[in-house]
Amino acid sequence: MKAGLFLLALIAISLMTNCSSNDELANELEFESTGFIAGSDKGMCPCCGGWIIKIDGDENSYRFEQIPDDSGIDLSETVLPVKFNWTFDRECNSINYIIIDDIELN
Repeated sequence: MKAGLFLLALIAISLMTNCSSNDELANELEFESTGFIAGSDKGMCPCCGGWIIKIDGDENSYRFEQIPDDSGIDLSETVLPVKFNWTFDRECNSINYIIIDDIELN
């Protein structure tokens, strides 16, 4: 009986320590793209303005209006290497206008 309780306690302790390490890994955000913010877009046309961003491995330049408030990134800096998640902006009928969902300095 004592051996069974000991074995049960050992299994419970093992499961508790494994769960905590998995939770820490699950909280880390993964990013789908890397690139750099190249500066502001001074264009005065529809779907112009905002900021220019280049995605690594893509020869196109993209535009975005804003980044999430909690990013801590200062857009007044010149060239900023970043990692980010994004979606196409469906309100602007341009294939190069995006919405930045998550972003961090790289």
